[in-house]
Amino acid sequence: MEKKRTRCGGFLLAEVITATALLGLIVVGLMVSMNGFALVNDSQWARQRCTAAAQAQLDSLAATGKPIEPSACRRLWPGVEISMTRSPGAGPWAGLELIEVTATAQAGPRRITVRLARYLGQSSPPAARSTGLPPVRSMGVPPMSTRGILPPSVLLTNDPPPIMRCSKSGQDAQTIHGRDAHGTETPHGVTTNVAEGGRS
Repeated sequence: MEKKRTRCGGFLLAEVITATALLGLIVVGLMVSMNGFALVNDSQWARQRCTAAAQAQLDSLAATGKPIEPSACRRLWPGVEISMTRSPGAGPWAGLELIEVTATAQAGPRRITVRLARYLGQSSPPAARSTGLPPVRSMGVPPMSTRGILPPSVLLTNDPPPIMRCSKSGQDAQTIHGRDAHGTETPHGVTTNVAEGGRS
């Protein structure tokens, strides 16, 4: 008698179901990972925007004594809310003003908050407070008068620089600012010998 061999078709179906389930688990894991990476990226981006906004507010107060306008803040850092508090310094910081700037932004389900603080002077002008150095004066030019005009003694001139006095053969040679003793203009670097009662 010959035995008939029959093939079992259920085993192939089980393999397909198992492979599909594993592939689905892999896809779900990738989606969860990508979603987590996106949330982390949004949180970092929101933190950077909050830090930039708070730092800009402190820099504006230190430089000009005034905060940035709210409209400019909304345009530069959309989605960031900025609040500021002022309080007098205490202890070693007496006489200074403590300024705290808080910036908040929404990143998905999380709310990011950044708080920065700085001590600033209360009465000193912004320029002196930021540098701590006296104003710079240009060398060689005296300060302007009250009317904004230089004194007559320092008016600018195109005359050549003065030439040293010298003596030759008993005759005096004298030239001042490109002019000889008689007021005649002379070329730069040329002296006019002044003899007794005349020129040579």
